[in-house]
Amino acid sequence: QLNELTKKLSSKELEIEAKKQKVEQNIDRKYEIASEINTQDINFENLEKRQKTVKQEIQSTISELDQMRMQKQEISKGFYEIESKRNIELSKMEEIRAKKEESDKKLKEYDTKITNNLYEMRMKDSRYKFLIETEKEKEGYTKSVKTLLLECEKDNLLKKGVHGVLANLISAPQEYETAIEMCLGAALQNIITDTEDDAKKLIEFLRKGNLGRASFLPISSVKGKKLENIKQKNVNGVIGVASDLVKYQKKYEQIVLNLLGRTVIVEDMNVAINLAKQNNYSFRIVTLKGDLINPSGSITGGSVANKTINILGRGREIEALEKQVKKLEKQREDLENEKKEYESSIQNILNSSEELEKKLQEIEIVYATEKQKMVSVEENISKIEIRLNKLKEETAKI
Repeated sequence: QLNELTKKLSSKELEIEAKKQKVEQNIDRKYEIASEINTQDINFENLEKRQKTVKQEIQSTISELDQMRMQKQEISKGFYEIESKRNIELSKMEEIRAKKEESDKKLKEYDTKITNNLYEMRMKDSRYKFLIETEKEKEGYTKSVKTLLLECEKDNLLKKGVHGVLANLISAPQEYETAIEMCLGAALQNIITDTEDDAKKLIEFLRKGNLGRASFLPISSVKGKKLENIKQKNVNGVIGVASDLVKYQKKYEQIVLNLLGRTVIVEDMNVAINLAKQNNYSFRIVTLKGDLINPSGSITGGSVANKTINILGRGREIEALEKQVKKLEKQREDLENEKKEYESSIQNILNSSEELEKKLQEIEIVYATEKQKMVSVEENISKIEIRLNKLKEETAKI
């Protein structure tokens, strides 16, 4: 029994020891929990304090935000007023700019027209002066004819009875000039005189000076006759007798008839051949391009060189150029006057543009200042709103 009791005692002692250990562990745990409770109490107190602080901060932030919003409202009034004023002036400026652009465009058009006019006038004036100079120097004539004409200008006795060169005393429409020039050939440089004695005087002058030869057409002796009947059955393209297509003074009529009275001008070679056959080659025929069918039946033709100086058309060209230059001068004067009038009429637009630009510059300075205030206050409001949201989030977490 003692042994059994001893075993039980030992067992109970071991159990008691285990309980003691358990008690010790619980005491340690108790102290740990007490410490944790103390920490939590401190944390709770701190959070309560922070909660109060955050609530106060929220109130002050809301108050600050309200103040900022009121400030923005006040600034907005000034900003929107200046913005509205600026928009009105900008709208006016756009209208003025559109008018100014249109004015500038029109002025450029005037300048372009004037420039083109000046260029054309200079070109024609240059050609006019060139032709005047060539006429003065008798360019294009043979040496003997040129010398005679120049000497006649110096010597009135020599000039007496001399009318001039045929080319200067007749004229033809431009479209017939080639045909007439080919008809007359060297005869264009024949010198017209009153009588045979006048021609004789000039011939003696050439011989004495060994100046060459020239041909003369005395009005008193040269006679001519015009074609009356021309057979032209089924022939289209006959323009007319050459003597009818040139202009001249009545006193040169016989000379013109002599040289051109039996010459017919036609459109082309086909017409010329048909006409020549129908009339048995009884007169001379010339085409507009200068091809010739002679009464003998011989044909002359080919290309005609483009000459810088045409002695037949020179007088006509000089006259035409003189008229064109004067017309161009008048056009330029009219354009310049129109331009001046237009510049005067748009002066108020230019003045308005300058005034508006100055006004806009002043408004832009005020607008920029007010806008900066608006931007600044909006940035501040945005920052305060962010701060307020963070405080509210913190309150929720607390």
